[in-house]
Amino acid sequence: MSSDYFSHLTEEEKNILKHKGTESPFSGEYNDFYKSGIFVCRACNSPLYQSKSKFDSGCGWPSFDDEIPGAIERFRDTSLGRVRTEICCVNCGGHLGHVFVGEKFTDKNVRHCVNSLSIRFVDHQKLQQIIFGGENLWFFQKKFKELDGVYLCKVNKVKKTIFDHIEFINKTNVNFLKFYFNSKKTTLETILNIFLKIYASTNFLKKNTNRLLILCNDKKQKLTIENLMLQKNKILKNPIFSNILLYEDNV
Repeated sequence: MSSDYFSHLTEEEKNILKHKGTESPFSGEYNDFYKSGIFVCRACNSPLYQSKSKFDSGCGWPSFDDEIPGAIERFRDTSLGRVRTEICCVNCGGHLGHVFVGEKFTDKNVRHCVNSLSIRFVDHQKLQQIIFGGENLWFFQKKFKELDGVYLCKVNKVKKTIFDHIEFINKTNVNFLKFYFNSKKTTLETILNIFLKIYASTNFLKKNTNRLLILCNDKKQKLTIENLMLQKNKILKNPIFSNILLYEDNV
C-alpha cells in the first residue's frame, strides 16, 4: 500500500481508505445515486464497479452485486469479533468495505457494501468509448489499463451477429476489447497508435490473422480512425485490414 495514493485525500477519506474506517449509514453521496457511469477508486482512480451493478439494499451504504473483473481483492476480517470478508482496491489496497453472500437481494446473491468516500463516480457522458474486435485481444487489456484517463477496459466475447461485419480466420478466438476513456488525458490518437504498434509487432500478422474490427463512438471518431489507419498502413510492412464501423450499444 503506497502512501502516494492517499496523500491527496481528505482526512475523512484517508480514515476509510487507508485506516479501514466506516462512514455513517445513509450519510454517503452515493447511497441513493443511480446515474449511468462507472465508479472508480477515490485514491488511485482504478475502475471498480459499473453503475448497472448498483442496487438499493436499504443498508445505508452503496451496494453492488458485481465488480469489474480483477478490480477487487478480498481478505478475512475478524475485527468486530465475527468473520467478515473485507474488499479492497486491487491496485492501491484502499479499503472499500465488505462483501456479503447469500442475502438474495439480487439474482447474483452478492452484495458489495461500499463506503461512498472510497469511490468516485465518472459519468459515461464525459467519456468516449471505443471497441476493438479481433483475435486473441486478451494480451492488450493490461496495456490500456496503464494509460491515464482510461477508466474501464474489459474483454468480452463477441456476439455471433458481429460476424456479419467481418470475416475472421478463427472465430473461436475472437473477442472485443472495450473501454471508456477521457480524451483530455489520453487522446484517441494515442490509444490507436499504442494498439497498432503492439498489434503489428506480435505474431498476429505472421499468421495471416491481420483482420481488425473497430467500432466507433460517432462519425467524428470514425473519420479520425480512418485517417490514422490510412497513415499507419502506408508504413507497415504488412497492412492491417480493418473494418471501421459505427456501433450500437449492444456489444
